[in-house]
Amino acid sequence: MSREPSVSVLEQLPRVMPPLDPETTAPVVQHLDSRGIDLHLGDGLQRIDQGDDGLVVIAESGARLPTDLVILTIGVGPRRRSRETPGSRSTNAA
Repeated sequence: MSREPSVSVLEQLPRVMPPLDPETTAPVVQHLDSRGIDLHLGDGLQRIDQGDDGLVVIAESGARLPTDLVILTIGVGPRRRSRETPGSRSTNAA
């Protein structure tokens, strides 16, 4: 007997794809919902424990999500560059 895998997404930020505006990401959320993906928005990962029957993801809210597989992704923001060029020095004129 095979069963449909269940998928949960734990997102620390209050919405998916935060660099984009909510109107742009609304269809993405609707699509994920239509596929039965359980979104936990605004709730980050606290830890992953070993339970009796496998792994248990513990969210910052205290929610416990039993799982067979964890895929962890970490977003990276853009690197902010200084206006200074290499070898130059900034001076504060008074």
